[in-house]
Amino acid sequence: MSTLKLTKSITTTTKKSITIKLTAEDIISLLASDGALPPDAYDCTEVSFDVPGGGDYSNMRLDIDRDCPVTATYETESSEES
Repeated sequence: MSTLKLTKSITTTTKKSITIKLTAEDIISLLASDGALPPDAYDCTEVSFDVPGGGDYSNMRLDIDRDCPVTATYETESSEES
């Protein structure tokens, strides 16, 4: 009779997701604090971006505001075996 030898391995995977939403006011504030815009630029600065051709919003200018922020998501994953 043979003896079965089992080796136990546990892998723990951790996923982290960080999402940042920036409104036009946030972007203007960051640019002003960096010196790229004057401190009083809030009332006279528009934040927008142009969409390249080929999609639903092709060649349109989209305004960034409180209702339509820019969203940046950063994701990490790490694994540890024990």
